[in-house]
Amino acid sequence: MPRLCGEHLRPAGPASELPLSDEAAVMAVFPQFERFIWFDGRLRQKRFPNASHLAEQFEISHKTAQRDINRLRDRMRAPIDYDPSHRGYYYTAPHEAGSEELKSF
Repeated sequence: MPRLCGEHLRPAGPASELPLSDEAAVMAVFPQFERFIWFDGRLRQKRFPNASHLAEQFEISHKTAQRDINRLRDRMRAPIDYDPSHRGYYYTAPHEAGSEELKSF
């Protein structure tokens, strides 16, 4: 039997537990989180990743990749900086993601 879910009438079931707008937001977060994990791994390996590497790896636009990097640095406070001689980013200090940072994501 259909039931009201948020502002939408949808069939009952696991996918209908959230309003459509919330479902879309949740689905959008997982790919970005995967990109963050990949980028962090490259930073820890001292491989100097950049927006072009991120865009190529995940088949996203260069602008989206740069926004991801900016979010890591500016909103999640990852201590990263760009090194022009290596054409990529690096950690400026040892970095361990804390639970508060993951919650803010």
